[in-house]
Amino acid sequence: MKLNNQNVHTEHLAHLGIVAGVIKKIGLIDKLDDILPKISNNINISHGQSIAAMILNGLGFTERRLYLVSNFFQNKPVDKYLGNNVKAKDLNDDVLGRSLDQIYKYGTTKLFSEVAFKIGLETGLLGKSAHLDTSTLSVEGRYDDNETEVKITHGYSKDHRQDLKQITLSLTTTGEASFPIWMEALSGNSSDKTSFHKTINSVINFQKDLKKSGPFYWVADSALYSKDKLLSHDDSVLWITRVPESIKVAKELITMSKLNWTCINEKYKFVEVGSYYGSIKQRWVIFESSQAKKREMITFNNKIDNQEKEIIKLIKIKTKERFYSEEEIEKDLKSIKKKYKNFSFNIKTTDFTSKDKKYFKIIISFERDETVIDMELKAKGRFIISTNNIVENISPEQLLIEYKNQSKTEKSFRFLKDDSFLLSDVYLKKPERVQALMVIMCLSLMVYNVGEYLLRSTLKNTNETVENLIKKQIAKPTLKMIFLLMRAVDLVTINLENETKYIVTNFTDNHQKILYLLGPEFSEMYDF
Repeated sequence: MKLNNQNVHTEHLAHLGIVAGVIKKIGLIDKLDDILPKISNNINISHGQSIAAMILNGLGFTERRLYLVSNFFQNKPVDKYLGNNVKAKDLNDDVLGRSLDQIYKYGTTKLFSEVAFKIGLETGLLGKSAHLDTSTLSVEGRYDDNETEVKITHGYSKDHRQDLKQITLSLTTTGEASFPIWMEALSGNSSDKTSFHKTINSVINFQKDLKKSGPFYWVADSALYSKDKLLSHDDSVLWITRVPESIKVAKELITMSKLNWTCINEKYKFVEVGSYYGSIKQRWVIFESSQAKKREMITFNNKIDNQEKEIIKLIKIKTKERFYSEEEIEKDLKSIKKKYKNFSFNIKTTDFTSKDKKYFKIIISFERDETVIDMELKAKGRFIISTNNIVENISPEQLLIEYKNQSKTEKSFRFLKDDSFLLSDVYLKKPERVQALMVIMCLSLMVYNVGEYLLRSTLKNTNETVENLIKKQIAKPTLKMIFLLMRAVDLVTINLENETKYIVTNFTDNHQKILYLLGPEFSEMYDF
C-alpha cells in the first residue's frame, strides 16, 4: 500500500501529555465539573474540560491567544488529553468565554480555593506555613465602564508600566511544592498593608468552614508588619515577617556596632532580641548576610563616588547664580542636603549691589559625613525577622529558611507573567473575564508546581537522576526543562487497509524514564 497524506497523519505531542497527566492525577476536570456543571446537553464539552484546555494552552508556551485555542489543538490528540471524544473544533471562543463567565459568576476566589484545598488535602501538599504576596498585572485597554468591585485602574506598578492600567493578584502558596491554595483579584490600586490582613482573615474563615485544614503559620514581607493591623489578630494567628527599617528602633538595632553575633554558617550570623512593638510580645532576630553585605557595600560606595561628582558639578552651577534673599539660599541648601544626606555642606555668602538692587552669591564647600556613612555601612546586609510565636522554640535558622521560602511565591509570579497568558488580548474586553483568566493562570501554576514536585520528590526518594539538555545527569530538574526535552515528540498515525498503526517518534529512553518516574497517568498519555 502506498503511503500518502490521506493515510498518514502526524500529531504533535511534545510535553502536553505531562500537563494532561498532572490534570488527570489530581482529578482537576471532575472537581471543576462538580462545581460548574454543564447546563446544556447541546454542548459537547464541560466547563472542566474547557478550563483544562485553557491550562494546556497556557502551559504550551506557544504564546497563542485564547481565541486561537482551537487552532492550537488542531494537530494534537485532544480526546486523549480531555476525554469524551472532544475535538479541536469544540474549543471555540464561545465555549471558552462561557466557562470564564461561569467562573466569575460562581466567584473566582471561591472556586479556586475550594478546588485547591480539596486537591491539597487529597495529595498531602498542604504545609504548615502559608506564604502570601501580591503582584500587579498590566493590561492594555480603557476599561472605562468597569463597574465590578475589583477595579482595573492605575496604581503603583510592580511591572514598572505606569502608563498601563492594572489589576492586582494576591496569591498564597504552601508546602514544599509551593502549592497555590488561595488567589484573589484585587483592584489595581490596592495596598498590601491592607490586603494582606484581609486575605489572612478570609483564609482563616474558609478553613473554619472546611473543618479539615489546620491553621497556617503566615509568612509575608514587611507590608504585613503594620502596628494597627497586627493588633487586629489574636494570638491564634501566628506570623513571620520582616520588620520595616522605617521603624526607629529597628533602624537603631541594625546600625549598632557591638552586637553579640552567633554564626549559623559562613554566610549568615544572627542576634536575637525581644520586642513589644505594637504591644505584641514577639521575637526579633537580626540577621547579617556576608554576601549581601559585601554586595551592598560595593553598590553604596559607588553611589557615594557618583554623588560626589554630581555635587562638584552642582557647585559650579550654584556659584554662578544670583540669590536675592537669605531665605532663597536656605531653601536651596535644604534641597541639596535632602538629596545628598551622606555629605555635610558649608555655605559662605557675599552680598553685592547692582543698579540699587541687592543680591547674594555663594561659595559652597562640602565633605563626606563619615559618621552618617559609617552608620549606613553597618546596616548593609542586615535585616530583622519577627515572629509572634514565642511558645514554640523555632530556631533562628528555621525562621530564616521560612522567610527565604517567600521567594518561591515571588517565583510563582514570574511564572504567571509569562507571555503565554497575554492578558492584553482583545478577547478579554470584559474585566470580569480578566478576573476569571487569573483563575486559569493560577490553576496552570498549580498544575506546573505539582508536576515539578512529583518528579523532583520521586528522583530524591529513588536516588535517581535524569538527563538534561546538555546530556548531564541532574537530580532537580525544572519542569520547563523537561518540557523542552519533550518538544520533538510526535505521534504518527498510519491507516492501513486492515489496521491502524501508531508510532511515537523522537521518543528516547530518557523520555520513557521521566514518564515512568512521574507515574502511570503520564505514561498513558504517550501510549497509543
